[in-house]
Amino acid sequence: MTHPSSHGFSPEVKVGAVTLLSLLLLLGGIIVGKNLLARTSLITITIRSASSGGAEIASPVFVNGVKRGSITRIEPVRGGVIITASMDNISDLRRDAIARIMILEITGGRKIEIAPGIAQEPLSERDTVRGIYAGDIADLIALIGTVGTDLQTIVRRLDTITQAGTELLADGSVVSNARATLQNLSDITLTARTFLDDNNATLQTIATDLAEITRALRSTVITTTPRIEQLINQLDSTILVARTLITSGTATVQRLDGLINNLNSFISDARNGNNIIHKFIYDQEFNRRLDSTIARLQIFLDNLPRDGVNVNVRLGSRP
Repeated sequence: MTHPSSHGFSPEVKVGAVTLLSLLLLLGGIIVGKNLLARTSLITITIRSASSGGAEIASPVFVNGVKRGSITRIEPVRGGVIITASMDNISDLRRDAIARIMILEITGGRKIEIAPGIAQEPLSERDTVRGIYAGDIADLIALIGTVGTDLQTIVRRLDTITQAGTELLADGSVVSNARATLQNLSDITLTARTFLDDNNATLQTIATDLAEITRALRSTVITTTPRIEQLINQLDSTILVARTLITSGTATVQRLDGLINNLNSFISDARNGNNIIHKFIYDQEFNRRLDSTIARLQIFLDNLPRDGVNVNVRLGSRP
């Protein structure tokens, strides 16, 4: 029997060597593949969002459901985060593209789903894509936990309201009253319809009469408008004459005032002895002399026919 060492390596060693060589080749292929992928031209886009929503580096990026890249960097900034992603192609993306941060699987994980947009201008590497995080099931559960106490209160109140409504309807009177009200409304509607049907001709006649009255009033207004204008003109003339008369009356009143003032002045002078009237009325001596003179004149006139007039005229010499 020949010893195995005299004829070379054993089969186990050969298998182990082949396996090790295969692993080395596989590892080298992976390294070479990564280097080749790293050397390919990947395109970087920037996404700005109010929240990262739990997205992490290496989270996938999808466009219309097709994986196109992954997240390479997440940087917090004032008012949100800046997410950098590497993609193999962005030729179909537009400047109004929107990136939504969504749940990747029901068990966890995040992804970015990009809607390409419809704008005419294509998206470039210098543009920033608007990111939106609308929340997921975890946020919904947290919100429910926050408002759980309020929900319990609301449910109790709804239960109380439901019970009160059941008790109210169980009485029977509310339902009967509602039915009676509906029946009354139905009767009123039927009565109104019957009234309209029975008086349709009368209502049409009334409408026609109203139209005729409206036309007659319009015609009357049109006809009487010139007369009214003429009457207004006459009233204007009358007012002008009245104003002239009032002006004349004012002047006459002023003249009467002057005459009355003069008369008052004359009466005042007569009372104060400044004219002949005062002598006739108040001076007794003057009246006596006047009476004596009038008496002598009367005697003279009475004797004149009988005695004549004795005229002694001397001309040329002194007496």
